[in-house]
Formats: sequence, C-alpha cells, structure tokens
Amino acid sequence: MVHAKDKKLIEALTELLRAQDLIISSIEQKEESRGNESHVSTIKGYRSKIESELSNICDGILKFLGSKLIGSATSGDSKVFYLKMKGDYHRYLAEFKSGVERKEAVENTLSSLPQHFPGFAANKVGKWRAGKGSG
Repeated sequence: MVHAKDKKLIEALTELLRAQDLIISSIEQKEESRGNESHVSTIKGYRSKIESELSNICDGILKFLGSKLIGSATSGDSKVFYLKMKGDYHRYLAEFKSGVERKEAVENTLSSLPQHFPGFAANKVGKWRAGKGSG
C-alpha cells in the first residue's frame, strides 16, 4: 500500500518536473523563433535531462503499480485508484515523448482508463489518438 505522505511526495516531484519541462519547451520555442541556435542547443540538453528524469520516475512508479499494487488491491475502489494512477503516469509520458514511444504511452493511457471509468469522455480518446493531448 502506498502511504498518503509518499504519494504526495511522488506527485509533487512529478508535477515539478512536468512544469519544468513545459517552461523549458516554451523558452526553447522563443529562442528558436529568435534564431539563437547556441541557446537552443543548451536548452535542448537541459530539457533532455529533465525528460530523462521524469521518464525514470514514471517508469519506476508504473513498475511498482504493476508488480505490487494493482494485483494486490483488495477492494474495487483501490484497484480503480491504482488503474487511474497507472493511466495518469502513462499520460505524463505521452506529454513529452515522440514517435513510437508517444504512441505506446497514449495507447497505454487509453487501455488503463476507459473500461474502468464510464465517464471518460469519448472526445478525450479522440484527441489523444489525434495527438492533441489531454485538452
């Protein structure tokens, strides 16, 4: 079982890295539009480090969910909670991955959510498949 304190720490770290990635992406786009290639190169290197760290955290959490939590959930509520968490962490990966890795993350997100959440809007599924994120 994941303790609430541990869950909050994991969520805070994940949110911090996700926010950093969004900020760095925004700065990168501005520098690219200005034609400042030396800054863009530095920014891409930093963004790569952030995305690698975020990927490692997400992968670790997903492994823990799959190997320890989902299968040992004793109530329906616990299992749904862990499956939603699994979908969330796949979605976090889909936010910054590209190509085949992004497609896999999106499909894993979708396979974790719809059957367990009847309210999961069909239009969200369409947006994810179209590559438009969670909006």
